[in-house]
Amino acid sequence: MNRCPIELWETIFSYSCIDGGNTGCSLSLTSRAFHAASRRFRYHSVALKGLPSTLKFAQMLSEYPQTANNQICIRHLYMTNNRPDDSRDGPGKIPSKALSGPTLASLTRILSIFHRGTNHASITDVVQNALSADPCQSDEGLLCNALHAILCKAAPTLITLSLSISAGFLEPEIPPLPALVELTLHYSSSWSTGKALGALTPMPALRKLDLLGNSCHESPEDVLVHAAEIAPNLTHICFPVLRTSTFQGISHWLYLGEAMRERASPLSLYVQLDPWAEMLDVISSRGDWEHMYEDVKSEVEKNLDHVVLCARTKPIADCHYEQEQNWRDRMHGLGGRWAGAAVADLQNIE
Repeated sequence: MNRCPIELWETIFSYSCIDGGNTGCSLSLTSRAFHAASRRFRYHSVALKGLPSTLKFAQMLSEYPQTANNQICIRHLYMTNNRPDDSRDGPGKIPSKALSGPTLASLTRILSIFHRGTNHASITDVVQNALSADPCQSDEGLLCNALHAILCKAAPTLITLSLSISAGFLEPEIPPLPALVELTLHYSSSWSTGKALGALTPMPALRKLDLLGNSCHESPEDVLVHAAEIAPNLTHICFPVLRTSTFQGISHWLYLGEAMRERASPLSLYVQLDPWAEMLDVISSRGDWEHMYEDVKSEVEKNLDHVVLCARTKPIADCHYEQEQNWRDRMHGLGGRWAGAAVADLQNIE
């Protein structure tokens, strides 16, 4: 390492620490010199999978010694508790009361128990210990509070944020994120898309908004109005996935065309249709589904510019890791969700 100036190593580290945190952690353990040189870039990208890792990261941030020369810089964050291989993070959690005004200090108090004999504790023990520190709390409450604390710390530098959350009764509180350029929201709950967008504060830097995994019964025009209120400079939007039960109102797309023409700047739209499922779809036959799809395709392409309309080959619910892969692609400068977003064409997505 002595053969190269520290500035060169820092440049290398800045391009290396974009894999969710693995490289940053490895560099910090290599040597004291690498530990010091990689400090500013160690958390450039962070992937948190499940409640335990989210709690531990929130605790680390609360205890991190912030100085003028020792600032944490988080640019890319992915967080999920929708892990198909982790039963704790699945649906059906018990609702709880939310802590009013969650702070890093309160999280530190709750999580301080981690340091007492838990070096070899299981993941379940980590969560149970945190819950036992506050009997009025639950998994969902801990998750929302930890997420809020992390985002408050990351807000000044955060560029991309991708959330895949199974939440029943508590609303994840998203603080102001002035530097955020790309946002992906996937709430596996009864929340409407309008409610999810209504909980956000204005984001003037936001350019790309991905809502594919959300439940939606609003018209496309209403979704666009909500999005424009929080992101006036939006250039790309991916609508919630369309199913046979939610895209039968073809006239809605005509109204959306009128709203699009009123915009001062162009907006690229990305629309995906879940495939017809014989075992699940009791509303329409496959022939009906194909007919409705052709109607939607015709209306969208006739009335809207800058549209990508796709018919998926797999339902979105079966693609557990698609959102994370899109997030990683974007960090590496790839298209991710927005590949070909300026081309109006029919695509099949595996």
